[in-house]
Amino acid sequence: MNLRLLLVAVALLIPVWSWAQKMERPKDPEVGDKIVVNWVLNNKAQQITLEVVAVTDSEIRESQKVGDKTFDLVLLRSNLGITQGMCESNGQSCNFSPALAWVVFPLEKGKKWEGTTTVAGQTFTAEVAYERKVEAIEKVKTPAGEYEGFRIYFTGRIRSRDSKGASLTGKEDGRLWVGLISGKPVPLKSEYRNSFGEKVTTELVSAELK
Repeated sequence: MNLRLLLVAVALLIPVWSWAQKMERPKDPEVGDKIVVNWVLNNKAQQITLEVVAVTDSEIRESQKVGDKTFDLVLLRSNLGITQGMCESNGQSCNFSPALAWVVFPLEKGKKWEGTTTVAGQTFTAEVAYERKVEAIEKVKTPAGEYEGFRIYFTGRIRSRDSKGASLTGKEDGRLWVGLISGKPVPLKSEYRNSFGEKVTTELVSAELK
């Protein structure tokens, strides 16, 4: 390859490398967007189908179907914070107040954020203080294909009360890989565990995005 062709090739690579190092606020999900995820809770495998059913000025609403159950997933359009959805750690319908900041854009290596939220489930209420950090940018293999993803490590401190008033304290940790498909943020893979014995993994199976 002569010098001129080499310089052209390098110039073409620069935008891709720049994008790979930083994920600015991506496109919002649209009605009809659908992904399917393998969800394994304590060694029991099921599939979750998530489909966007409505987008308003303030919210993105999705349906989460797991077997014969359907949950409502609600995201704030301003920052994609989760206010309602299925708790993957136990399969219950949960509300989050304030919203759970699962991502904070722009994403880049070393980015950190923290927050607190009260999680109200069907049989429990938990106060969670969490911290998240983007550890790396790497290739992620899933049944849906191979994608470039931002690996986010998270930890949390939990104070929980069940419906009978019994109290528990504990901690949680895990990793989440987030990538872009059709310019939209998608959870590619995750690993989760807590001190109450709950273990979860998820993996993207398919994505149909506009």
